[in-house]
Amino acid sequence: MPYIEFEGRKIGDSQNIVGELGRAFGVTLDDGFDAETLARGHAVRRMLEEGTYWSLVHDRWVRASGWAVYRPVFLGILPPLVGSLILPLLRRRVRGALEAQGTGRHTADEIDALGTADIDALAALLGDRPFFLGDRPASVDATIYAFVLSIAGFPAESRLGTAVASHPNLVAYRTRMADWFWPSQG
Repeated sequence: MPYIEFEGRKIGDSQNIVGELGRAFGVTLDDGFDAETLARGHAVRRMLEEGTYWSLVHDRWVRASGWAVYRPVFLGILPPLVGSLILPLLRRRVRGALEAQGTGRHTADEIDALGTADIDALAALLGDRPFFLGDRPASVDATIYAFVLSIAGFPAESRLGTAVASHPNLVAYRTRMADWFWPSQG
């Protein structure tokens, strides 16, 4: 989960981070965009957070290839005895959450198709703009970048990863965002 430590607190979720930093420094990334443009950003953010997210969770917690990569990360964080006892319970809870939310009631192929359709829609809506809403980053770009980076950077093969890689504009967007915010690391 993306998070920052700011003024002694851990703040999670890209929208909460952007909002908190905006309030603290009196800056908003969304100044100058009209209501329709901001609404497009809001709709895409919700698609990613409420739809694509669950495809990503399925890739990491349920799919064997994703779990083979994800499991050791948790085992490395948790104390050995605790990890071996708690991790299966945690995985079962995540599967239950997938089921309760609805995504887990689909087949793996259907989940892949839902997530891929989201990625295809994201790429189509981005089009040839440098950033999602125009020529400069907006708050929605924090969410989009987090998803694109997380999907493209995950070391297990997945249809979501293949979908991101198949869209040159999303690949270029990932690089452009990194260069914009961290130019010394490029």
